[in-house]
Amino acid sequence: RFLMIFLMLATGATRAQADRNSDCDQSDDINRLIRGCTQIIKRGKRGDREILAPAYYYRGIAYSKKGEYNRAIADFDKAIEIDPKVAQPYSNRGNNYTDMGKYDRAIADLDKAIEIDPKSANAYNNRAWAYFKWGMASKGLPDANKAIELDPKNAMVYGTRGHIYEALYRNDEAITDFQKALELDPDNEKRKEPLKRLTAAPKKEAPAKPTATAQTGAGDTVSKEMDLTIWNSIKDSGNPSIFQAYIDLFPKGTFAALAKIKLGKLKKATPSNAQNEVFEAAEQVPAGIKSVMTSGIWMQGKDEGFFRVVVVAGGIEHVTNRLYIQWLRLNYETQGYELIRTVNVKQFNVGYGSVLKVKTSFGEMNSFKIDVTEKSRGGKVKRFAITVKGDGKYAIRSR
Repeated sequence: RFLMIFLMLATGATRAQADRNSDCDQSDDINRLIRGCTQIIKRGKRGDREILAPAYYYRGIAYSKKGEYNRAIADFDKAIEIDPKVAQPYSNRGNNYTDMGKYDRAIADLDKAIEIDPKSANAYNNRAWAYFKWGMASKGLPDANKAIELDPKNAMVYGTRGHIYEALYRNDEAITDFQKALELDPDNEKRKEPLKRLTAAPKKEAPAKPTATAQTGAGDTVSKEMDLTIWNSIKDSGNPSIFQAYIDLFPKGTFAALAKIKLGKLKKATPSNAQNEVFEAAEQVPAGIKSVMTSGIWMQGKDEGFFRVVVVAGGIEHVTNRLYIQWLRLNYETQGYELIRTVNVKQFNVGYGSVLKVKTSFGEMNSFKIDVTEKSRGGKVKRFAITVKGDGKYAIRSR
């Protein structure tokens, strides 16, 4: 719906003005694009919705490409304020929130984009990617399928579904999607990387089915060890839905009776309209979650999963003062993930200060890295590097 900006110039504009304005949605030079859009915004009048909303939108995209997410979001906010019935600013703002690790906000924006434009392949793809980055790959799969249905010639949507299939250990399907993405976008070298990774790695076999002792709702059986492991991972939760899920999965499990008692107590203590599910599987950290970031995968024997960082804000001024590392494990029976360990990184339990920036990056198998920038109330800035291992340990050093 956003028309080309340069066609919206005021009558009598000079050639130089026209060039600056056309830069707003055509220039391959990001800084030049920003200057062009800024010129339109400066000269625009209140009420010029057809001109100002696209100018803010395109400038937001440019800031996003530069990694200046706060500026990008501010521009998308303005585009939405001026014209709230257009889907693209919601979709792109959601994508920025995903890059920032603010997945709840990302999903809310992408839900709105899809509500406005149910045929937007980009919005479905962005929501699939947000779920994938949030550690809920299975929830993102239907969105990835829909994006491909809507835009089957788009390499990006196949790449997204390929990553989701890989996260779900459906490697053959992942390879097919990555090959399709490369076929559609053969000049993009990055399309080759996941194919090299998957075709070079030995194919992983699904673990043998364990000895039967506890019966699931589907009539299948699981080992007493798995039943105990799952119970130990949820028994201290304050989230009633976790215990309901256990009861649904193990109606005749060893701890089904205890789960029902715990569920009853939590339901009595929790108002029906309480928003107590802040983030899925993050119930062991306090309320006030600012962001959740995932990066890296781990394997220990037959167990495997991924790492997650949770940043919590608190205090009168809502300063960010706690940082948690979590290990999540793949449940082969449900193809979902369960939280098995949470560690509070005590170096960041600052009463008067804030964590300015948290950046996660892939390391070797069974590890990932976190770069943290912290600022005290007095203005002193410190940087730390944390290496997290799959055995439940981490190491931290000053930078």
